[in-house]
Formats: sequence, structure tokens, C-alpha cells
Amino acid sequence: MTKRYYGIILIVFLFFASRLYAAGSTEAPAHQLTDLLNQYQSMTAHFSQSVYDPKGRVVQNSNGSMALLRPQSLRWQTQKPTDQLILTDGKTLWIYDKDLQQVTISQLLKKTGTTPAMLMTTSASDIQDSYEVSAYPSPKTEQVFQLTPKNKQADFEWVRFFFENKQLIKMQIHDNIGQLTSIDFSQLKINPSLPKSLFHLTIPKDVDIVKE
Repeated sequence: MTKRYYGIILIVFLFFASRLYAAGSTEAPAHQLTDLLNQYQSMTAHFSQSVYDPKGRVVQNSNGSMALLRPQSLRWQTQKPTDQLILTDGKTLWIYDKDLQQVTISQLLKKTGTTPAMLMTTSASDIQDSYEVSAYPSPKTEQVFQLTPKNKQADFEWVRFFFENKQLIKMQIHDNIGQLTSIDFSQLKINPSLPKSLFHLTIPKDVDIVKE
């Protein structure tokens, strides 16, 4: 998987992990989405993921597990087809590729400096400052919300959150080169107790370290 892909996943989940407010908004979808997201203080889940090219052909399948802790901590581990780990504690970003025996380390603000500022904060005053928020019609899912960045330099064109019974069951990300990433969640646990150490990498011996 490319670093660009990691960046998009990170951006979306930092948005998800942020404590969001839609104060002053008169649009119901923004209120509904923030009400749903604000119930998550922490989360764990298994995921299965497919990436489609612009013609709708599957170019990659993978699965793994994830954990999220507000305000800005994320653990994203792909187990198949390759063993790769993304970790951030809100300050440092680690990407550990076990197959290559390599750890890439960067500062989170540098990694996401071109993204809307609200993605990096824990108390965005109004998500509609940076996104067009709409309810997306779906005959199979109870609630679907689409966020379209107003910033044309964003790495993705839109992201969709799919909810059933107030639980996140799927995300879809359409990037700016036409690829669609679809992520399905299972074995979801909302607000479990998670140690902060889960989001910090103890670098193994005998691995190459790349600092960016």
C-alpha cells in the first residue's frame, strides 16, 4: 500500500475521532452526523477492505483490525495480504511494514499539513466550514452521509459514512485519482477502555528507520 493511501485513511479517521460540533448549522444532515460521531469516545473493530480502480475493477483486497481513541489516536493494522501497521498518538505517525522490516516516522502535522485544519482539531466549531454535508440515499442502509471537501487540494473527493442502529458499518472513500476504497466493519465495540500504549510503537530491533 502507498503512503498516499495511508494518508487518506489517517485523514478520514482523524476526522472521525475529532469531537465535532455543528453549532449554527441549519442543515439536518450535519446535525445528524455529528450526533452520531460524538457518541464515539473509543472504538475497536475488524475490517475488510476493497480498492477499486476508476473502471470498477478490484485492484486490492485486505483485512485487519483497528482501534480509535479520542481525540487523535489511531491504530490500523492490515494482516492480509501483508502485515502492516499505522499508529499515531496525535503527535507522531509510525508506519511499520513488517515484511520490509522498515519503520517510517513522521510528525503528524507535517503529514497532514495540506488538509483542512478541522481534521486536526478536537473541537471544530462547524464542519460545514470545510465540507458540504449531505444525506446520501441508500435502499440498503439506514443512514448514509456524504462529506465533500470544499478544499480542492484535499486527497479525496468525498467520503461516505454508513450507519445501522447508530453504529458505523461501512466507509467509502473516493480519491482524486478516481479510486474507490470501501471498508466494511464487523465485531464493532463502542467505547471500550483502551490503554494509550496501544497507540505508541516500540520499535523492534534490527529494522530500518526512515524519518520524514
